[in-house]
Amino acid sequence: MKKYQLVASKIRNYIIDNNLKHGTQLPKITKLMEEFDVGKSTVLQALTLLDQEGSVYKIQGSGIFVRRPPEKGYMSLGADWGFSHAFNDNIHKINVKVSQVDKPPVELAKNVFPLEPCYKVVRTVVKNADEPLLQEESYYLKEYVPFLTKEIAEGSIFSYLQKALKLEIRFSDQYMEIRKLNDFEAKALQLSTGDPTLQIKELHYLANGEVFDLAKLVYNYKNVKFINQSPDKII
Repeated sequence: MKKYQLVASKIRNYIIDNNLKHGTQLPKITKLMEEFDVGKSTVLQALTLLDQEGSVYKIQGSGIFVRRPPEKGYMSLGADWGFSHAFNDNIHKINVKVSQVDKPPVELAKNVFPLEPCYKVVRTVVKNADEPLLQEESYYLKEYVPFLTKEIAEGSIFSYLQKALKLEIRFSDQYMEIRKLNDFEAKALQLSTGDPTLQIKELHYLANGEVFDLAKLVYNYKNVKFINQSPDKII
């Protein structure tokens, strides 16, 4: 994790731990530099990251202020903390299966992801141990992820990739569509075949601009609500 990401995480935790309300001013940039013993550019990068996820905004000439957090039960489409914030960490991964495949499905890859050897991960994310939120089907290129097990997939795969494999995950693309559930998806989500769903296909990229992960997320329309916060245009 980069230094500015660590600083952003500390500021984010400070906002959450102190239950700071919308409009609360954060310490000046010089104070943040002293607090975290980092340079100005690192603090500015951290604040930009927080802005992009919808945590802060800027008033010119006054400083940086806390934005209103999403209501509980709403998942953020753009922030990494979507699950934990929405459901107070009461989430689990069940029915986890990890396998090795020669290539991802051609229909899913659609000229945006290499047809090369991958680890395939299928898992269902639930809240309170019994309320399905989504079914995930992901493909990790073995070129970048040479080792992946069920035990790892039962936790945070991205945390493993960043800490154990030292991968720098930088940005993603999302393709969204409304469609109907097939039999396999409906069973996993405890719904009926033909029920509506939001499908999000995600592509995740490394710092060198190379894609390493292709994911298909299929959501339970009864249990999931979303919020998407636009960034402040000034920061």
